[in-house]
Amino acid sequence: DGYIWLLLDGGPSRVFTGNDVLMLQEDLNLLK
Repeated sequence: DGYIWLLLDGGPSRVFTGNDVLMLQEDLNLLK
């Protein structure tokens, strides 16, 4: 979870939608 928030905080110029967050979570789950 911390990694996701790090990515979100690291891209202030990009507006993340709920869909983007879900996709990130799915990608991270695949990497585990």
